[in-house]
Amino acid sequence: PAGILDSVISIRTRKLPDPSDAPNVGSFFKNPVVSQAHAKTLKDEYNEMPQFPVQGDRIKLSAAWMIDYLGWRGAQEAGVMVSEQHALVLVNKSASFASELIVLADKICDSVNRNFNVELEIEPQMIALDS
Repeated sequence: PAGILDSVISIRTRKLPDPSDAPNVGSFFKNPVVSQAHAKTLKDEYNEMPQFPVQGDRIKLSAAWMIDYLGWRGAQEAGVMVSEQHALVLVNKSASFASELIVLADKICDSVNRNFNVELEIEPQMIALDS
């Protein structure tokens, strides 16, 4: 178990920005799962799009690939940036409110939906705090 933990930490350290240097919660979007028919349609148009079979006739797509393909990596808006290291990571550069992060996340989701007819789901659970 210790060896596996060390391997996971090593991979994450190489691929993801360090939260102590660039405030983030890690992967912000889940990899979507679509029907085989939809995956085939996408593969016909975007041959290089990574696809992974999952249970039944479902196919998992790479959210990072779609976000990269649409040019979001490195994009910055209202103090929030799509990480240069990994397109699934949103980094707080200077945002004061979570709503600023959500605005950028929504724009990315809308862009992916318009271009690929795929809905991205936000991975971190958001909770509302009473003031």
